[in-house]
Amino acid sequence: MANQLLSFGLATDWSFEKDFLEKNNVPLSAYDGTIAPKIIVRKILKNLMRLKFFRFFRSGYALIDYYSFFSESRVHYRLNIGYDSRKSISLGSIVQKENLKTPIFIKMDIEGSEYRVLNDLLKHSSSIAGFVVEFHDVDLHREKILNFINEFPLTLVHIHENNCDRQLVDPNGDPITLELSFSKCPTKISPQPSIPHPLDQKNCQRQKSLQLKFE
Repeated sequence: MANQLLSFGLATDWSFEKDFLEKNNVPLSAYDGTIAPKIIVRKILKNLMRLKFFRFFRSGYALIDYYSFFSESRVHYRLNIGYDSRKSISLGSIVQKENLKTPIFIKMDIEGSEYRVLNDLLKHSSSIAGFVVEFHDVDLHREKILNFINEFPLTLVHIHENNCDRQLVDPNGDPITLELSFSKCPTKISPQPSIPHPLDQKNCQRQKSLQLKFE
């Protein structure tokens, strides 16, 4: 059981964080330098000027929900995750800066920058109870991903394909964007994996699901 949630990558969708905290109400530290109330306001005005009313109302709801959700022990920092710089911060610096309530759970969807964080994840793995990550450009980083899985002491418990990427598969027919879930203390529920799991859902409802091949 995690005592704190770290969320890396939000955009205007914090449904994962909501669902997690409904099940385990712990402090949340969210990091995303691409989103802020004033950015959402710009989207609202832009959608209104372009008469895109569905997006206008969706952006308006996101602004209201932002102020409603991020309060008290749920904090959003306008910083990206990666290396330490003026606009970004490393996982190592977060561990040093924050008085984290370990063990922690980490959710990471940072659009390709995840490869810059892998070493820090290995370094601080003893403090991590669970980890979910979206790996992009899997065809280009397959060896990095395999090495990370082999070195990371948490157990890989689930794989899900993301069917939203413009180039969905590589020449071998394998998805190039994957979502992986790891657990420190997994509970075995079946001798055989069930993929897709009944709880899985499409990232893009209008797109067909992609096949995962296991050798």
